[in-house]
Amino acid sequence: AASVKFEPLTQGTPTSGARDGWDFDTDETSLDGLRLLGHVAGIGDVIVGPNEWIAGPATPSRIEGIALQWPQKPDNLDLRYAVKSATETGPAKMVSLGSFTGTRQRAMPITGIVLEMSGPGASNCQFLAEALFLSSPTLRAVGQRVVLSGPTGREPLVGLRVAIQSTEIFKEPPPSAPSTAGIN
Repeated sequence: AASVKFEPLTQGTPTSGARDGWDFDTDETSLDGLRLLGHVAGIGDVIVGPNEWIAGPATPSRIEGIALQWPQKPDNLDLRYAVKSATETGPAKMVSLGSFTGTRQRAMPITGIVLEMSGPGASNCQFLAEALFLSSPTLRAVGQRVVLSGPTGREPLVGLRVAIQSTEIFKEPPPSAPSTAGIN
């Protein structure tokens, strides 16, 4: 006698322990609509939303290419990014939002990643990024320009999550002038 149990497998869903240590609060602070496509070795293209892992702590696997997609991106904000593999020399080529960079079906994992934003709206936003490189601790970075790589620059990227957070501080209206009624 045998019993078979089917369990759905999902890519990029962090376990409860994987979120410990840094709060990606996408419900209140993130700008909606950002999606990350990653080409994962042995799986293919995987698309996740903000605050979701491609591969990552729960299911590490080589990431060979990425593309950022953001259909509702504000017009006053530009995003560019680049990846580097161990065989490349020189600076990585920056690509525009929506462009795929890296490889597919060539077994060339990403060893470094650069994310940057520019334009008038960039002063109100920042990237929140976490990257996991093989045999290395999880790297966390926040800023308008984020550069991530392993300790030697040769470790393959085996997990990535990205979100964009608003940095605008909502100020209270200035206090009104004191009333002068009844003062002579």
